[in-house]
Amino acid sequence: VDMVCEMMDRLDECQNVFKAARCIQVLPDGYLQIGPEGSDIVNDSIYVHQTTTNLFPVGYAESHKIVLQGPKGDEEETFHWDSFLQRTNYNPAPPHFFDKATSSDVTFKVGTRLEAIDQ
Repeated sequence: VDMVCEMMDRLDECQNVFKAARCIQVLPDGYLQIGPEGSDIVNDSIYVHQTTTNLFPVGYAESHKIVLQGPKGDEEETFHWDSFLQRTNYNPAPPHFFDKATSSDVTFKVGTRLEAIDQ
């Protein structure tokens, strides 16, 4: 509880933005309640299994040049983990908590067709 990470919010309309997130609750059987950091964290939270591929370690977005959205209402113009962690005293979830899939694990080629569910 209270460990932070980065999440791709599946319910957000533009799923290409990562959000600073925090674990609100650890549930039985490996499930977590995770919410995007901010005043509405509980209302905006989602329930995921700890093995989800939608959670990433702190710094992932920056290292892959992906936009990272900080807390709603945060006064920082650009979100930075260092100042946020100093201000809140939260701890980043350790990198080994996250899926280690690499691009060599992906067998898709550009143009590959597949079926998907549009949520």
